[in-house]
Amino acid sequence: MRVTLINPNLDGFALHNAGLAYLISAIEDKHEVKLLDMTFHPKRYEKYILSNINEFKPDIIGFSITSYIFIHALKIASLIRSRYPEIPLVYGGVHPTLMPEETIRHPLVDAICIVEGEISFKEYLQRLENKQGLKGVAGIWYKEATGNTIRNPLRPFIENLDSLRFPNWDYWDIERYINNNIYFVDSLEHLTSRGCPFSCAFCSV
Repeated sequence: MRVTLINPNLDGFALHNAGLAYLISAIEDKHEVKLLDMTFHPKRYEKYILSNINEFKPDIIGFSITSYIFIHALKIASLIRSRYPEIPLVYGGVHPTLMPEETIRHPLVDAICIVEGEISFKEYLQRLENKQGLKGVAGIWYKEATGNTIRNPLRPFIENLDSLRFPNWDYWDIERYINNNIYFVDSLEHLTSRGCPFSCAFCSV
């Protein structure tokens, strides 16, 4: 399948999306992937989005979102839906994980991927490609043609992180991220683990 993944960061801050880089590594062996990173295209995003979709002709479009850029994702999704209403729109990342009911309820959301996406999203794509049903795909909630929402069970956390491929940064303009890093000069942050060892009462997780 042809999969367009969008990092809908229209604020212009050069904060790279490690989760999306891991996701690309997980699916690129089976699917053709196109990344649209909006970090450096905030002003003319409409033309940038539409021209890439028209050229690539994706079968599905995915957004990786945190809560503060959910509104940007919806703005882009509205543009896409007005021109390409047949393309499914799926959302993953922190916001759908923490607020799945609110996210799936929005009319511009066809499906969400909750918690880790490397296995769940790959299975989701495989089911779509094989024209199989999506019931039972752990970690995926989706809307049927009738509008009914199917809430599949959560997928257990990936215990062996060494089983994951390294994140693929070839799709990103890494030099621009390094040169525009607002926290660390001439450097790039990396994830060295997943989860958190603390139990703060105020944390949403």
